[in-house]
Amino acid sequence: MELAASRILNADRATVWAALNSADVLKACIPGCEELTGNPEDGFAATVKQKVGPVSATFKGEVTLSDVVPLKAT
Repeated sequence: MELAASRILNADRATVWAALNSADVLKACIPGCEELTGNPEDGFAATVKQKVGPVSATFKGEVTLSDVVPLKAT
Protein backbone atom coordinates (compact mmCIF):
# COMPACT_ATOMS: atom_id res chain seq x y z
CA MET A 1 0.00 0.00 0.00
CA GLU A 2 1.35 3.41 -0.89
CA LEU A 3 -0.07 6.56 0.65
CA ALA A 4 0.89 9.91 -0.80
CA ALA A 5 -0.47 13.42 -0.34
CA SER A 6 0.38 16.76 1.15
CA ARG A 7 -1.51 18.97 3.56
CA ILE A 8 -0.93 22.33 5.19
CA LEU A 9 -1.52 22.01 8.90
CA ASN A 10 -2.69 24.83 11.07
CA ALA A 11 -0.67 23.69 14.11
CA ASP A 12 2.68 24.34 15.72
CA ARG A 13 5.60 21.93 15.17
CA ALA A 14 5.41 20.35 18.62
CA THR A 15 1.74 19.43 18.11
CA VAL A 16 2.43 17.94 14.67
CA TRP A 17 5.47 16.02 15.97
CA ALA A 18 3.42 14.53 18.82
CA ALA A 19 0.67 13.50 16.37
CA LEU A 20 3.12 11.86 13.96
CA ASN A 21 4.43 9.74 16.84
CA SER A 22 0.99 8.78 18.22
CA ALA A 23 -0.36 5.30 17.48
CA ASP A 24 -3.94 6.61 17.73
CA VAL A 25 -3.34 9.38 15.18
CA LEU A 26 -1.42 7.10 12.81
CA LYS A 27 -4.19 4.47 13.03
CA ALA A 28 -6.75 7.07 11.93
CA CYS A 29 -4.55 7.92 8.90
CA ILE A 30 -4.26 4.35 7.57
CA PRO A 31 -7.28 3.28 5.51
CA GLY A 32 -8.83 0.11 6.93
CA CYS A 33 -6.57 0.01 9.98
CA GLU A 34 -8.29 -1.99 12.70
CA GLU A 35 -5.43 -2.03 15.19
CA LEU A 36 -2.11 -0.23 15.59
CA THR A 37 0.03 -0.87 18.62
CA GLY A 38 3.55 0.03 19.62
CA ASN A 39 5.63 3.16 19.81
CA PRO A 40 8.13 5.07 17.65
CA GLU A 41 11.17 3.69 19.49
CA ASP A 42 10.30 -0.02 19.18
CA GLY A 43 8.11 0.15 16.07
CA PHE A 44 4.42 -0.39 15.40
CA ALA A 45 2.36 -3.48 14.54
CA ALA A 46 -0.72 -2.99 12.39
CA THR A 47 -3.76 -4.99 11.34
CA VAL A 48 -5.42 -3.62 8.20
CA LYS A 49 -8.57 -4.90 6.50
CA GLN A 50 -9.13 -4.04 2.85
CA LYS A 51 -11.92 -4.93 0.44
CA VAL A 52 -11.73 -4.83 -3.34
CA GLY A 53 -15.00 -5.82 -4.95
CA PRO A 54 -16.14 -9.15 -3.48
CA VAL A 55 -12.69 -9.94 -2.04
CA SER A 56 -11.88 -8.95 1.54
CA ALA A 57 -8.50 -9.57 3.18
CA THR A 58 -6.84 -8.79 6.49
CA PHE A 59 -3.14 -7.96 6.56
CA LYS A 60 -0.73 -7.78 9.47
CA GLY A 61 2.51 -5.87 9.24
CA GLU A 62 5.19 -4.07 11.17
CA VAL A 63 6.51 -0.55 10.81
CA THR A 64 9.92 0.52 12.04
CA LEU A 65 10.91 4.18 11.98
CA SER A 66 14.54 4.86 11.08
CA ASP A 67 16.74 7.90 10.63
CA VAL A 68 14.34 9.94 12.76
CA VAL A 69 15.50 13.49 13.42
CA PRO A 70 13.94 14.54 16.74
CA LEU A 71 12.06 17.81 17.03
CA LYS A 72 14.33 20.59 18.22
CA ALA A 73 13.10 23.49 20.28
CA THR A 74 12.90 26.68 18.24
